Amino acid sequence: HCFIATSEIHLKYKLHMTEEEVLEAAVKGVEQARRHVDDVEFSAEDGSRTSLDYLCRISKAAVDAGATTINIPDTVGFMVPEEYAEMIGRVVEAVGDRAIVSVHTHNDLGLAAANALAAVMVGARQIECTINGIGERAGNCSLEECVMIMKVRSDRVPYYTNIRPEYLYPTSQLLARQIAFGPQPNKAIVGANAFAHEAGIHQDGYLKNPLCYEIMQPEMVGVPATNLVLGKHSGRHALHERVKDLGYEEPSRDQLNRLYEAFTALADNRKGLTNDDIAALVEQFQIRKKAVRQPAEVLAPIA
Repeated sequence: HCFIATSEIHLKYKLHMTEEEVLEAAVKGVEQARRHVDDVEFSAEDGSRTSLDYLCRISKAAVDAGATTINIPDTVGFMVPEEYAEMIGRVVEAVGDRAIVSVHTHNDLGLAAANALAAVMVGARQIECTINGIGERAGNCSLEECVMIMKVRSDRVPYYTNIRPEYLYPTSQLLARQIAFGPQPNKAIVGANAFAHEAGIHQDGYLKNPLCYEIMQPEMVGVPATNLVLGKHSGRHALHERVKDLGYEEPSRDQLNRLYEAFTALADNRKGLTNDDIAALVEQFQIRKKAVRQPAEVLAPIA
C-alpha cells in the first residue's frame, strides 16, 4: 500500500512539493512495490480536497505504473454524498477496468457510511472501514453500518458482501474488550440501545409486532434479544409482559392498574427499574409466582 498526499494544502504546507514532484514520487513508489508484490494499492491522501483533474491524472499514472487498486480517501471527512459520488465516478471512468476503485471515509460530519455507499453506487468496489467505526478523530466508516444497509435496504443498495452479519455484535464486543472502550450506547447496529425500547407507545407497538419499531431482528447481527427498558416512559403493556416473564401469575385488571401506579411513582425518580425492583413491587400486590410443576415419579418395573 503506497500513499502520498495530493491536495493543494498538503503539498504547500506539509510536503513542500509541486504536483509534478508528487506525481513522480507516486509512480516511483508504485513501481518499487510492484517489483516485490503483484497486488499494489495507491492512495491519494486528502483526495477529496484535491483538484479533480489532478486526482484523475495521478490515479491513471499510478495504474500505468502497476497499481491494482486506487483508493480515494476523504481524509478529513469533508465530503457530502452527492459530491463524493461525482468525484469517485470520475475516477472510475478514468481508470476503467484496469484497477479496483476503493474509498476511505471519515466521520467528521457524520457522513462516513453515506459517502462510502454513494461511492459504491457509482462504481467503487472496496470500502475501507472499521468495526465500531473506530479511527482518527470522529472515526472511520463503520463496517457494521455498511453491511446492514446493504442487507436491509437491498432494494435501493443492491450490493452484497461475504460478511456474516450474525458475528457483527460479538466482534464489536471483542474489540471493545481489547481496546478498553466500546461504542456509544446509541451507536447503530451494535450500541447498547440499538435494540432497546423505553417509550410506552414504542413498547406497546413492539409487543404487538416487532416490525412496528425494528427494521431488523437483533439475532441478525448477533444481539441476544431486544431490551424493553422499564422506566418512567413505559406503559402498562410492557410492565404486564415483564410480570409474566418473571414467572408471576396473570394479574387482574385492578392489580395491574394499581401496580402500574406504583411503578410510575417509583420510576419517576429512577433511570430504569431492574427486574428485582419489579418483583418487589409485584409482591406488594399479592401477585403470586406461578406454581412449578414437579415431574411425575416414574417407577421402573421390577424384573
